Amino acid sequence: MIEGLDKECEKLVKVLNEMDGIATIESCCGHLTAPYRIWFVSNSFSAVGILYRSVDRRYSDGKWRIEVDCSDRIPTNGFLLTSVEPFVSDSDMEESVDALINNIQYWSGYDYEDYFKELESIDEYKKEFRITEKKAMEE
Repeated sequence: MIEGLDKECEKLVKVLNEMDGIATIESCCGHLTAPYRIWFVSNSFSAVGILYRSVDRRYSDGKWRIEVDCSDRIPTNGFLLTSVEPFVSDSDMEESVDALINNIQYWSGYDYEDYFKELESIDEYKKEFRITEKKAMEE
């Protein structure tokens, strides 16, 4: 057990902190009265892409989302992984957290590493976008 951390957050916080480019800052399980929340920072487009894909309603139970977080905390710019609403029971929370962890592990797998790393360089993305945009305008 990590001191000061809600036991319901331990597994997910551990998985997030094991990801390259992710560091958690704060968390709260919501205690069945508020949304489950984990604040984190990232220096990796790929890592955030994996998390976004993991909570995408097409691939998940739809109970999670990621928000950009701008607050007075330090660091001030980061992200918030949050449940859409409070969980109705401890078992509902545990089941959804486990499903999210499975999604993160799935999308972190070797098969998807190159998929997310393609956009690691924003300059390359901009170059590709401009080429596509220019072709579309010429047509």
